[in-house]
Amino acid sequence: MPGSTDAAEERLILRAVAALVAFVFASGVAVVLTRSDEDAVGGDDVPSVDGELLFSGAGPLPGADVPTYVAARTDALSRVEGRVTAVVSFREYGIEREARALVAGVDVLGLLVASPGGVPVPVTSGLDRWAARERAEAEAELTNLAAMLETTEDPDFRAEFQADIARLTGLLEHLDPRGPIVFGAVVRLHATELRALTDRAEVRLVDVVSKEPPDDLVVLAGLRPEETERAGTPRTRPLP
Repeated sequence: MPGSTDAAEERLILRAVAALVAFVFASGVAVVLTRSDEDAVGGDDVPSVDGELLFSGAGPLPGADVPTYVAARTDALSRVEGRVTAVVSFREYGIEREARALVAGVDVLGLLVASPGGVPVPVTSGLDRWAARERAEAEAELTNLAAMLETTEDPDFRAEFQADIARLTGLLEHLDPRGPIVFGAVVRLHATELRALTDRAEVRLVDVVSKEPPDDLVVLAGLRPEETERAGTPRTRPLP
């Protein structure tokens, strides 16, 4: 299989594990709370506990129905309280200055970026460093793909290699840390202030993912502007 898919697949695996851990933890909390309620009221008229629905854990997983997901996460935001970690997705790609202006005064932990032809990724170390890393990885992948293309006659593999070569070539042409590449931000804020962000026309979704931020933001995801039906589709940001 093409080497260009390895990094994206690793990110998806990490996100899936994080989501599973968050779900199991929240489910355990729900069981404890339910038992406490049963003890308090003698098992009669036990209130429902939706703790597992308040935090998504990682953001939308690939294949999730986007309208359904947005509705569910909007409802969760209306019920969560206190200071929490959230992924804010924007309606359009913007440059870094514009993105930060949308969440001015907010504790921004990282930015969600995607270059044309590239996979989405959270960035915490500066967009110049991210762009340099993206360029180096793309150039290395192109070298590997060109070598693999010369060693196979399988038409399916050749077509896949050629498609990846075209995408990575386009990525290198359009890669610009100062261009419109930011589609979201990871923030930590009080729930009341997070709800206020949804009043901004440029904000598409505020997804509360957890109380405390994860150790590595790579497990988190937002919704790119082109993801309208299924999360993760298309896998990479389309080239112009």
